Amino acid sequence: MHRWWTALLGSALSLGLGACGDNEQALPPRPDFHRAPPTAPPEAAHHTKEVFHRPAPDLRDRPSGQDHPGPLRVTETRELPSMNEQPRRDLSAELRTALGDPSSCIPAGAANLPQHATLSVTAYVSITGMVTRATASAPGFPAQTATCMARRAESVHLRGPVPDAPRAVSASLELRALPPPPGDAGTPAAARP
Repeated sequence: MHRWWTALLGSALSLGLGACGDNEQALPPRPDFHRAPPTAPPEAAHHTKEVFHRPAPDLRDRPSGQDHPGPLRVTETRELPSMNEQPRRDLSAELRTALGDPSSCIPAGAANLPQHATLSVTAYVSITGMVTRATASAPGFPAQTATCMARRAESVHLRGPVPDAPRAVSASLELRALPPPPGDAGTPAAARP
């Protein structure tokens, strides 16, 4: 097989070089970039594949809701919070819940308590939710009631992180005196929220 290829290659070279003169070499034809590309002969146009398009169904004759829901209508809009935005927290309500029942801060046997009063507490909260200091006021109650509520507020820890901290959070507790139970002529009942 090797001899056959060698003979074939030799005859091809001699034919190629025989067409040229002594100093000439066979060059491939230069492409003509200015000429338009060749077009297919007119007979080739008959051999192309025809593409058939199916028309879209006419939905005007169908009742709405069968195969096509029809145009969409906006019936309700809601504004959703973004991923970075958290819903606003009611820190006053959180502090009020954490303080609990203030009746344990009212001394037993205290006389001349108001029938209705508002106890106010202000807590200074860090970003972690820890209360760093607190103040309380309890008009019409003994001074130890306000001191007790301020200490209670200082022991509170709100859920962190607290937005816009450090900050002051205030809570108000409404107190009303309860009438003594029937048959008890003793001291007035402790105030309850």
